[in-house]
Amino acid sequence: MMNIREFFSKLYEDSRNDEEFNKVVDMENEVYEWYCNEDSRWDEFVEQNHIDVDDVENMMDGSQEYSITLWCWDMCDE
Repeated sequence: MMNIREFFSKLYEDSRNDEEFNKVVDMENEVYEWYCNEDSRWDEFVEQNHIDVDDVENMMDGSQEYSITLWCWDMCDE
């Protein structure tokens, strides 16, 4: 399993051209909308893609944060 950030990072790395990269951007935005507004679609996506949303990452200050939280902050440009 991988966390949500690892999932999308791999897709971005595997993009061979601007068109593929833009498709990943669109997909990530759509998935974020599911996370915010459509629980059932989000849950289905997570399950189908074997994404661990409970993975905890250590932060620089020694605290821990869920990778999904970090991904959401990134999507909100915070």
